Amino acid sequence: MRQRLITLAFFILCAAVLSGALFCAPRGFKTNNSSVMATSAQQLPISPGEKLSYEVTFNGLKSGTIDFEYLSRKDNVDLVVVTTKINVLNIFQINSKDSVYIDAATCLPQRVERDVVFFGKAEHIIEEYNQKDGWVNVIQEKGGKTKSRIIPQAPPIHNSHSLFFIYPLALENKIGAELDFNLPLEKVKIKVKELRKAQTSQGEKEFYVCEVTPKRIVLELDKEKRVPLKLEMPALWSKLVIKRLPLAKTSQNSLR
Repeated sequence: MRQRLITLAFFILCAAVLSGALFCAPRGFKTNNSSVMATSAQQLPISPGEKLSYEVTFNGLKSGTIDFEYLSRKDNVDLVVVTTKINVLNIFQINSKDSVYIDAATCLPQRVERDVVFFGKAEHIIEEYNQKDGWVNVIQEKGGKTKSRIIPQAPPIHNSHSLFFIYPLALENKIGAELDFNLPLEKVKIKVKELRKAQTSQGEKEFYVCEVTPKRIVLELDKEKRVPLKLEMPALWSKLVIKRLPLAKTSQNSLR
């Protein structure tokens, strides 16, 4: 049981990070090219103070929520806060709050401040992104001790919080469109696999099905608003799902 909870903890932490929001679509993003050009400040598709919520399930068991909120824009910097609350059978609990500061012109992260309480132990983490020289400085405060390390990465450097929100709005309307992203510790690729339809309470909706490699994550993305509807992540012999809207009666309909 403990091993399964630790596994769950790891994947929920990954999922919480991967489901954070930026809602930017910088001009300069091109298919098969992760280059970013400085532009005028981008308009976000949600208003300051608006919040979106997701339910987290592990093997069908409701395990918590992930909320994200666009707070404000000041001096061409957007502030997005991602809050994660997880409780599994009153045994495993995790709470985290991430404040993500994003350059409004490029939609690239400048700084992330993270407060986490994991298994009852609190820690504070700061990530400082240097997009010019290509490195991320990670500062960790835990148990009265502070340590830091520099992670080199080829610019532009993205953050997991932006992964599913920069890409969707720049998405080409065709199957096979893809983009590469440089995260601090790895490079990932998102590719459009197909277009599906689903009956919802608001009528029939279309959504993209995207594949994230090498993480083996499946992303369902609202075609019109480009907001993630669901993420599925394998967790050893299990599956973790982050879901915003219930979908049913899907049918494949390839784009041409």
